[in-house]
Amino acid sequence: IDKLWARRKGPVPAYRHGTQWFFIARDFAFYALHSDLSRNLLTFMANSYVPDEMFFQTLFYNSPYRDHVLDVP
Repeated sequence: IDKLWARRKGPVPAYRHGTQWFFIARDFAFYALHSDLSRNLLTFMANSYVPDEMFFQTLFYNSPYRDHVLDVP
């Protein structure tokens, strides 16, 4: 993944994965719709195997909202 991302501009994001069922705050939803990282990830993962289990987790982990996670067991 890192080699493929190297063709794009900007730093390589730290990839994360997880469940496709989660809640997000309105602020993060706005960020997901309008950030450059979101657009780059969407383009990059368009033909990947399980983007629904990586896209939001990777975006969140690399966003300014990273410190606001609530991990419920």
